[in-house]
Formats: sequence, C-alpha cells, structure tokens
Amino acid sequence: MPETKKQTEEPTALMKMPDDVIMHMSQIEEYAETGAIATREDIETTAREYRKINAEMKSKILALIKPMKDAAKLAHTKVCDFEKASVKPNVDYEAAIVKKIQLCLADLEVKRKAEEERLKKERETELENARKRIFNYTKAAKNINEKIALMAQRLEECDDELEAEEINAQLSVLEAKRDGKVEQIEEAAESIAVGVPEPVVAPQKVKGQYYDYDITVVNKEAVIKAVAGNPVLLGILDINITNCKAFAKQKVNIPGLRVNKVAKVRR
Repeated sequence: MPETKKQTEEPTALMKMPDDVIMHMSQIEEYAETGAIATREDIETTAREYRKINAEMKSKILALIKPMKDAAKLAHTKVCDFEKASVKPNVDYEAAIVKKIQLCLADLEVKRKAEEERLKKERETELENARKRIFNYTKAAKNINEKIALMAQRLEECDDELEAEEINAQLSVLEAKRDGKVEQIEEAAESIAVGVPEPVVAPQKVKGQYYDYDITVVNKEAVIKAVAGNPVLLGILDINITNCKAFAKQKVNIPGLRVNKVAKVRR
C-alpha cells in the first residue's frame, strides 16, 4: 500500500525540535567550539552556565518526548501481554515434554546399567563353570606335560568360545612354567586374572539429545587460586570495575591494575 501524505508527514512533525531547544543546543555548541577556558574562574563560569542551559534543554526535551514514551511503553506492554498469552502455553508444553524425555533417558540408563550388570554376572558364572570343566578334564594328569596334552585335546574338542579362551590362557601359563620363562608366566597369569572382557551395553541415543553442565561455585578462594596458577583459566573471571574503583578510593593497591585519577564534571 503506498504511503499517504499524512503518513509521511506525521513522524517528521512529531519529532520536530522546538525553537527554544534548538537555541539551547546552539548555545552549548558555541561553548564547546569557541568557548575559551584559561582560568579557574572560566572553569566555574563555563560549568555553571553549561549546567543551567543543559538542565533547561533536558527539561523541555523530556516534556516533549514523555507522551511518546508513555504511548510506546503502553504499546510494548500490550505486545508483551499478547506474547505471554500466546507463547507461554507452548513454553510450558515444551518444558513438560523435555521433562518426560529426561525421565525416560534416566530410566533407560538405569535399565542399561542393570542389563550390563546382569550380563557381567552371567559371564562370570559361565567363566567359573568353564574353569570347573577344565579342572575336571585335566585332574587325572600326573605331571605338567600330561596336563598340557589333556588341555590341548580338550581345546580341539571344545565348541564353547569362553572355555576355549580360558584353556588358551591356562596353556600359556603351563607352557611358560614348563619352559622356565618367568616373564611369560607373569603375562599369562595376568591374562587369566583379567579373564574375558566385561560386556558393555551401549547407551541408546535419542535425536536432539545433548549434555550440558550445571556449575555451582562452592569455594571461591579455591577457584581464584586455580586461576592464579593457570593463566589459561583467566576467561572464567569477570573483574568488577565498580568494586575496583571503590578499592582505589580507599588507597588499596591491587596488583595487575593501573589506577589513574581523572577529573570529571557532573552534568
């Protein structure tokens, strides 16, 4: 839709500066550009006149824009109320859905760990049974060579993967003992002690799932000491300039800060 003459003129007319405000601005501009300040009296006079003119100008400008600001604030409030009424339910629904997802993930993790523990115990039982079968099969052996021969025979007949791995491990120990190889005996004994690797149940992945971190400062002094000992961590500190100024006024020397006292004029 093309803009009408009224639509294009209204904002310009609304924001037009009053003549007295323009006059005050011209006076301030003159002070800034051509005003000479050479003595303490000049400083006091300039500051006094500037404050007076600036106060009058601000008063007139505030009176001019107050109705516009009030109208804008009211419009903004209405927009925010509409946003809350239309968006908040969806935010609440999303929070409820996320909570359900988190509870489900937690439940799945509990089940995963339980299944992992069950498989671990099942594997331990199978390994123990395999060792008993090996012992019963070889207990008639009169010496180490006969035991090695019986275990090798059992390995050929065995169709159980777990038992076969255990036989191989025990054979390595027996052969190392027979040959007097101390280092190999230790390595083989370690493999028997470790046994078969524990089963691992991989956690289920959910699309959109990610991990975040909740940080709570429990010992501020410990954090500061850690940063002092490792400059890489400086990024976690936020130096409060306002507090630094307060300490500077109290003549407190803080290493790492350069303090310059500067004169400023209140407006």
